[in-house]
Amino acid sequence: MNLKYFIVLGISLSGLLCLKAQQKELSVNSVIEMMKSSNDDDYTVQEKIDYAKAAVSLAKSIDNDSICLKALGNLADLTLRNGDFVTSKATNRKIIELSNKVHDSLGLGLAHYALGYTFAAEEQNDSSYYHFYRAANI
Repeated sequence: MNLKYFIVLGISLSGLLCLKAQQKELSVNSVIEMMKSSNDDDYTVQEKIDYAKAAVSLAKSIDNDSICLKALGNLADLTLRNGDFVTSKATNRKIIELSNKVHDSLGLGLAHYALGYTFAAEEQNDSSYYHFYRAANI
């Protein structure tokens, strides 16, 4: 009797684990699709930004640092290209924080470079130099 119980429990747990893995894969695919939509010229700038923000939100919810970094990078790039320096700087700071956590030197370098560019555009030369220097020395 106990053996049957453990077999049924084991099968149920393995089924649940497979279902959870499938849901996570679907979520990752959804993030990728949202990022593609955020770069689709058929949408307005605001719609693209909304897709990029939705991708970041979903990526954070699935607890996948790699996909979260990609979604944040996509949002940072999109907002920078459209002159939203406030959002771009905040997003790049999040990228720096997460990149430090996962030891992603490329993410660190790109985020520091984007911050350097943003501060240069705002004529904040000290901050610009600091971030360009950090980007070059990672």
